[in-house]
Amino acid sequence: MRLPDAYFADSERGFWRRRDLHGFDYSDGHDVERRILGIVRESDDLSVFSEELAKAITDWPTQYHLGRGRINLLRPFRSLLKGSVLEIGCGCGAITRALGEFGADVVALEGSSLRAEIAATRCRDLGGVTVVCDSFDAFETVERFDVVTLIGVLEYARKYFSVEPGNDPVKATLEKARRMLKPGGVFLLAIENQLGLKYFAGRPEDHNGVPMYGIEDLYGDSDAVTFGKQELSGLLSSTGWYHQCWWYPFPDYKFPISVLSEAGVKSSADLSPLLQNSVGVDPQRGATSFSLESAWAPVFRNGLAGVLANSFVVVASDRPLQEPQVLAYHYASGRRETFASEVVFVQGEAERIQVQRRPLARDDAAALHAVDGLAVAFEEAEFVTGLHWQKELIRILNRPGWSIEQLRPWAATWFRAFIRHASLVGMALGKNTSIDGSHFDAVPRNLIVRGPDDATFIDQEWQFKKPCTLGFMVFRSLGLSFFGLTSVASSANQGSLALKDILFDLADGIGIPLAEEDLPAYLDRENEIQVLVGAQPLTLLTTDLIAQWRINVRVAFWTAENAYRLETEVIRKDHELELQGAEIHRLESEVLRKDHELELQGEGIRRLESEVLRKDHELELQGEGIRRLESLREVAAETQRAEQNYFYAEVAKRDKLLAEAQERQDQLVAGWQACSTELHAFKQTRLFQLLDIQRTQRFGLRKAILLAATLGGALIPRSWRPVLVPPLQRLLGLAPAALASNVRDSNAYQVKVPPAAPASAPKIVHAIANFMTGGSSRLVIDLVEHLGSQYRQMVLTSFNPDPPAYLGVDIEECRFPADIAPLVAYFQRAKPDIVHMHYWGDCDEPWYAKVMAAAAHLGLPVIENINTPIAPYRSDAVVRYVYVSEYVRRVFGSADTKHVTVYPGSDFGLFTRGPAERVPEDCVGMVYRLERDKLNEDAIQPFIRIAQLRPQTRILIVGGGSLYEPYREAVRAAGVADNFEFTGYVSYDELPALYRRMSLFVAPVWKESFGQVSPFAMSMKVPVIGYDIGAIGEIVNAPELLAPPGDAEGLARIAVGLLDSPETIHRLGDAQQRRAHENFSIQAMIAHYAQIYAEVSDKLRKDAS
Repeated sequence: MRLPDAYFADSERGFWRRRDLHGFDYSDGHDVERRILGIVRESDDLSVFSEELAKAITDWPTQYHLGRGRINLLRPFRSLLKGSVLEIGCGCGAITRALGEFGADVVALEGSSLRAEIAATRCRDLGGVTVVCDSFDAFETVERFDVVTLIGVLEYARKYFSVEPGNDPVKATLEKARRMLKPGGVFLLAIENQLGLKYFAGRPEDHNGVPMYGIEDLYGDSDAVTFGKQELSGLLSSTGWYHQCWWYPFPDYKFPISVLSEAGVKSSADLSPLLQNSVGVDPQRGATSFSLESAWAPVFRNGLAGVLANSFVVVASDRPLQEPQVLAYHYASGRRETFASEVVFVQGEAERIQVQRRPLARDDAAALHAVDGLAVAFEEAEFVTGLHWQKELIRILNRPGWSIEQLRPWAATWFRAFIRHASLVGMALGKNTSIDGSHFDAVPRNLIVRGPDDATFIDQEWQFKKPCTLGFMVFRSLGLSFFGLTSVASSANQGSLALKDILFDLADGIGIPLAEEDLPAYLDRENEIQVLVGAQPLTLLTTDLIAQWRINVRVAFWTAENAYRLETEVIRKDHELELQGAEIHRLESEVLRKDHELELQGEGIRRLESEVLRKDHELELQGEGIRRLESLREVAAETQRAEQNYFYAEVAKRDKLLAEAQERQDQLVAGWQACSTELHAFKQTRLFQLLDIQRTQRFGLRKAILLAATLGGALIPRSWRPVLVPPLQRLLGLAPAALASNVRDSNAYQVKVPPAAPASAPKIVHAIANFMTGGSSRLVIDLVEHLGSQYRQMVLTSFNPDPPAYLGVDIEECRFPADIAPLVAYFQRAKPDIVHMHYWGDCDEPWYAKVMAAAAHLGLPVIENINTPIAPYRSDAVVRYVYVSEYVRRVFGSADTKHVTVYPGSDFGLFTRGPAERVPEDCVGMVYRLERDKLNEDAIQPFIRIAQLRPQTRILIVGGGSLYEPYREAVRAAGVADNFEFTGYVSYDELPALYRRMSLFVAPVWKESFGQVSPFAMSMKVPVIGYDIGAIGEIVNAPELLAPPGDAEGLARIAVGLLDSPETIHRLGDAQQRRAHENFSIQAMIAHYAQIYAEVSDKLRKDAS
């Protein structure tokens, strides 16, 4: 799917986005979602049935974003989800992953950048998935889609979809979704039902947690909002989706285990057990004012199951849709992939319903899938009508005043049916009677009863190869039938009943009494089965859990008696918890003791294992070395020939390019010399002299006389000029040639030359491609001014501007020599001891190459400075490579002593703060040229997040450039423009006052070899923080002040933490000022170069002697 040019691929985070990101902050918490991102990044298997991800599920957020049950919502519509699909609001990618595995070409849209990154990471191995981070109201697309999904998103339209005042954001969302869809395309919508049955039962509204909020229609203009069926259908029709197929997921659309069609909720067949079973597996189940299990039966019987379903799924289109023949789907997806199943209820002829069971994760036709003795059968059967026996249990337990006596006939009916089913009629039975594993699934939940002796077991999917005992089947069938019940009515004795008491009583009633000592073996067998079946870690059953488990009694109304009963129950439970706590403490102490013993034993074992591993590793290394030598010997000759051929070809290619470059250079030199001659001739004219006086002299008598003298020079007879001009020169205080040429060097820097070095001092030639004003030229001048009394220094350059930039230093200009001869001749005249080459490569590399060759020809030692992030010019003549930072040295240099780092020295004269002077509070800033050489479009994001997290903070952005307007627009779009001040370009003299206003200096660069703006801030006690990139880390030298590259959120939180602690800022300011003066001052730099010069000079003297 092609996206508009407004989007670009963020390769670091894996999704597409705008340069001015139009996202929003919606999450389950930053730390929670960072943890989920970590889980997904570290998992090898990212598929829907990934057991890695299933084992990482520990709480509701991981369950929601990684649980495979969410995919059940899409499975009934898999045949529709083909071609191009736009998923609006993809979250962390659970649905996105399924769409990609279904084979769709997916564009997944997500407004949260962190969630978009998780979704992209979850789908990183799917070529058909593109994740875009943008809000839906701003999203643009070039093409339209075959399918558009809106799953759990429409309810947030009032919060996140921007519309003009008076317009309905819900309808605007639907209208934009329709515009994204091709004619005849399919729209898939999933949303909670405002009038869902669980909300009538007192469950809180999903989006704000307030009970009855939706039922009482309390939604505000900016709230998340849901709708009933009729209202939602009208909204879809008004948008143009007249053709709608309605489906009903249970318990809701988030984790459905059953999905019923319109025909299914109105079927004459009793499908209400599907609805009842869904209540117990709802991950968000809780206390209710009535039993949802009981209520679903009459709701379904009266045709209201669709109207009161907790959620809706709507398939809509502008074209007629095919009516489904399926009544319902039921899913068991929480199992291992081998056992996962889909049960389809299909309406046949003559009111007959076919029940088809098929594997969910595999397409093979095998009727039986088995693992470790446990098998599941996939087959087709006819729907059996009658009374569902688990439903009868629910009915009994929800009648106020029920008793165990009423449960005994229920248990006896199941037992008689089981005896007939297992062919045990007439046999002497006891708890140790052996039962074939094929009857393992004949439990009350799978029993349909039509009369006292007319009962049939359905859904017999499980088969266990190992036989089991009748006692285990009684325990499993009767005891576990009570697990999953969310609430029951108060019993006749008005107290809570322990599951163990109920189990033992019912077992006695059917003639198979169970004892306390039987439970451990039964629990081990059940846990063994559940571990085989399930994919997620589960809570294993224990005898303590069975002993303590009590049926959750629902309080139907409040009375003093009920209150007293509940208070007594709470006291009893508190006492039980206290006893359990003491036992847990004792067991923990025992475990710690055992752990210590095991740890001591383990140390000895690990020591022996370590020794064995070391020996194995040595042998493996020896073997590997032998194999490598043999391999190298075989390929060495062939590699050498290939390298030689490649080298000769490259040399020929380079020679050709150099010849072409030399020819072009000669042409440019000739043109430049012609222009220079013309310019020089023009400078001799009286017109240029008049313009130069007008530009350089202040208004006054001196300027008037100069203008008059220059203009009148043409009028004075030549014979008078020797008489008149000298007195006029003396009057103006000018040198003899001043009237004719003005003061051409008035802007040149006069070098402060120290006392001359003795004639015996070493002589240094600084080779620099041009000697104009700049950082490398300034370095040369600093060395001359500070080391001129110890070393004789001169400059060799290819270009010295006219007028010159510097006066007072010996400069030799050698422009573009055809070969090294002129340079060799210069070195022979100058007789330098050391050549100090200030290298930056680029278009000046040919000149540097000739200088290096001339020095090498004469055997002169070369010190080569690399002041930009480029590879040095390599030569045997170089005795020291000097890098501007450790970062540049690591990337382009080597670790040996020949490669050293000298930080550029800054003049801190203007950039300083006194010992008692404190930095201001609540102002952060940066000082940079706003260009893409060091910054990018995202560099403004940390400042925006600081303003959002700490609204009282001022942001000072100093500098101008092409990113100036994009940054201002990003700030306006984020709604924090009042916090920001953009200065634009400022002069050097203005910088100290701007630094003085800052509490923190932020360096959000994407590339940095070394910059003086950070040391300037440090010198003024303004702590520097930034991304851990380039030389920033070695400038700051404090990992806690650095965020990972591009982590705007992390950098912003570092800043906010410091702003909340002014004392920390003061302490850091003092420390960073000391670091700047010790490492980044001119004095520190000169000391390093003095040491290098001394080392090289000493070596020369030793070699000479």
